[in-house]
Amino acid sequence: MRRRSQEVLQVVARTTGLAFPPVICVQQLSVTLSHEFGSLSPHSAFSVLRVVLFTLVPTLFACRGLWFNSQPMNEVENELSTISPDLLRLAQQRNSTALLLDELPRRFLPQVIAEVGPPQRTWELTGLVHLHAGRPHETLGIFSALYQRMLVSQLLGDHRVHKGMPLVWMSDCFHQLGYPVHEKRYRLLTLCEDAIRGQGTIPPDSTGAYHRLVWAGLSDREFRRYAALFWERAQAEPKEAMFPEALLQRVDDDWGDRGTFRS
Repeated sequence: MRRRSQEVLQVVARTTGLAFPPVICVQQLSVTLSHEFGSLSPHSAFSVLRVVLFTLVPTLFACRGLWFNSQPMNEVENELSTISPDLLRLAQQRNSTALLLDELPRRFLPQVIAEVGPPQRTWELTGLVHLHAGRPHETLGIFSALYQRMLVSQLLGDHRVHKGMPLVWMSDCFHQLGYPVHEKRYRLLTLCEDAIRGQGTIPPDSTGAYHRLVWAGLSDREFRRYAALFWERAQAEPKEAMFPEALLQRVDDDWGDRGTFRS
């Protein structure tokens, strides 16, 4: 059963094109697996699938935050291959993170990485390759380096840089790792960045913060309240507004209560 379950995992990943498949119709997939393995009846395939989903790979459900806002693995690699095939080759090496953390800062100056565009997207894609591959520890290193690069750009240019992208992906890393407190904190930091950019208003469909927080238990009303609070604090303390960690310390800590989110 265990060996057959591992074979099923390969079929699921091959069918969906994702290292961590999205939510799927279990009954329909059971029939598909029955055809794939001729010796399996649909009922047996369903039993094997239950083992896969609930025993062998609980991380499938731990990664639900990634499913909502990501591309399939092959699309990420294809896009990176188009933009920078040499970086894709580095990302596919066993020691990819060490190579990339040396190459990316050398290639992209802080002033270049501050603006949305090909350089920033390239750095993001190298991180997503690792996130899709189930390597959250290394992904954290890649996006943390990008975040630090953006902070350096702020200091050099004396202007605020929007840093929501690396923060939201780091929150997904902590989600995969099973660190709910860190996950919540980084999602609130993302909300803070989005609130400043939107001047206190965050459209639900335009950012990654809304569904990651509201679908996980924070009410829509509280989400909007925090967005308004962060914008209010940013206007009162413009220097602190450059650092979401500073603003997060200026609001209440109700978001950290166990009852606020479902961990």
